[in-house]
Amino acid sequence: MITKNLKSILSNDNPYILFDGKKLTEKLEINKEEKEEFKSFWNELEVDSYMSDKGKYRKRRIAFFNYNRLLNKLDVIQDKKSFTQSYEINKFVGDLERVFSPSSNEFKNSPLLKNLIEKMVSHLPIENDSIQVNVHQIRILSSAESLGLPTPEGIHRDGHKFVSQHLISKNNILGGISGLYKLDKNPITHKMLNDFLDTIVLNDEKLMHDVSPVFSADENLPSYRDMLIIDYNF
Repeated sequence: MITKNLKSILSNDNPYILFDGKKLTEKLEINKEEKEEFKSFWNELEVDSYMSDKGKYRKRRIAFFNYNRLLNKLDVIQDKKSFTQSYEINKFVGDLERVFSPSSNEFKNSPLLKNLIEKMVSHLPIENDSIQVNVHQIRILSSAESLGLPTPEGIHRDGHKFVSQHLISKNNILGGISGLYKLDKNPITHKMLNDFLDTIVLNDEKLMHDVSPVFSADENLPSYRDMLIIDYNF
C-alpha cells in the first residue's frame, strides 16, 4: 500500500508526494458509481499514431484547461489542440507537434476531475492564481505478441513545472512499477500503483521518472493499464 510522504507540500527538500488511492478516494468523497463512470472514460481512447517505434500499444486522449485558484474554476481551453515536447526532453517523439483526439465533454466536465485537480494544486508550491493544466488519458495495452511500454522513452522528464500521475485501472497486468530518479538518473524510489487513484505528485524540474514494461498475466484475457497524467504550468 502506498503511504503519503512525511510532508504534504512539495518543496526543494520534498520533491514528491505519494498518495494512497483509497484514502484519496475517501477525501474526495467519491462513491462507487462515480468511480466506475470515471473509469469508463478510458474505454473511449484512440490509438496514439505518433509512436516512433511504430507500436500500437498506447491509446490516449487529451484536454487543456486553465484553473483559477481564487475562483476554484476549471475552464476548458477550446482553441488549443496540439501538444509538443522538446527533443531534449523527449527523444522518443520530441520536437513533434502532436494532435490527439480531445477528451469527451463528459470527462472534461466531470466533477471528479475538477475536485482532483483542486486537491492536487493545494499540495503544490504555486503562488500564481492562474495555472495551465494539461490532462492526458492514457491506456497501455499488452498482449501475447508484445509488451506494453508505459515510458518507451526511458527515464525522462516531461518538461513541466509539476506533474501528478494517477492510476485509474489495470486489468490482467503484471509489471508497471513507477520509478523516481534524481536528475543524474540515480534512483530515489520505486512504487507499484495498485488501486484507483494511487498517486505520485512530483516536481518535474527536479526529478526524472519512468515505468517498467507491463505484460499480460493471462495472455487469453484483455490486458491494459490506465493512467491519468496531469501537467501543471504557470
